[in-house]
Amino acid sequence: RCHLVDIGIDPAYFAIRWLTTLLSREFLLPDTIRLWDSMFASTHKDNFMRYVCATMIMIIRNELLKGDFTTCLRLLQSYPTTNIEGLLEASRSLWIYESQVTLACHKGGISLHQALCTITPPPSIVMAYGLPGGVAHKAHQKGDSSGSTNSRSSRAASRNRDGGGFFSRANAVLGQISTRGRYGFR
Repeated sequence: RCHLVDIGIDPAYFAIRWLTTLLSREFLLPDTIRLWDSMFASTHKDNFMRYVCATMIMIIRNELLKGDFTTCLRLLQSYPTTNIEGLLEASRSLWIYESQVTLACHKGGISLHQALCTITPPPSIVMAYGLPGGVAHKAHQKGDSSGSTNSRSSRAASRNRDGGGFFSRANAVLGQISTRGRYGFR
C-alpha cells in the first residue's frame, strides 16, 4: 500500500492546483518560465506535465513518507524549492525509461517484468520505489550493466514494491485534467 493513500490524500487535492496553474504557484518566476519553455519545446507535450508532476512527488518521497495528512498536504501544496534543471532532467529520463519499457513490451513482445529486468534506467531518473535514498543505485549511475539477471529481478521487484496504487490514481487524475483543455473544460 501507498503511504499517501493510507493517510487519506487523494491526488486531486494537489494535482488540480498543479495542472490548472501549470505549476506557476509551485516555483519562482524564473523557474516557471524555464519549465514552460521546456513544456512548449517538448516533443511529448501531451504527457510532459504528468512526468514533471510524478517526478516532483518522487523527489520529496522521503519527506512524504515521514509525514501525516497535514504535513504531506502542506508539502504538496507548498512545494519546496527545487533545482528546476534537475527536475526537468529527471522527468525527461522518466519519460525515456517508460517509453523504452513500453516499446519493449508492445513491439518486442516481452512481458513487463522482463522489460523492467533488462532495461537499465537512465542515471538521472529518480527511483522512488523502495530503493535506498529514493535514487538509482551507483551501478545504474555509472551505466554498469554487469549485474546478473537475479540482481536485476530484485531491483525491478523493489521498484514495484510500493506506490503503484497511488501513482495509478495520480496518473488517472493527471490524465483527466490534462485532456480537459486550456481552462479545464472540454
